[in-house]
Amino acid sequence: MTTIRERLTQLELASNNATWLVLDVTVCPTPEQAEQIEQATRTGRMCIAFYEPGQTAWIAGCSKPAPWEQQERSAQHG
Repeated sequence: MTTIRERLTQLELASNNATWLVLDVTVCPTPEQAEQIEQATRTGRMCIAFYEPGQTAWIAGCSKPAPWEQQERSAQHG
């Protein structure tokens, strides 16, 4: 049986070798893109989304809300 430490080490090694997931998001992620972002976050794979309306980029797991989430919040309060 593997220990937690061994499992974490395996995850770190796998995430360091995985290619980055790069997405172009126009207004908000498509359902397919949202699933890809969720899977990348879950597995430790780096994910960067280029957000066209704001001409910016966002990295999943950066502890900042995604730009499309910020737009939704602004629209709700605006």
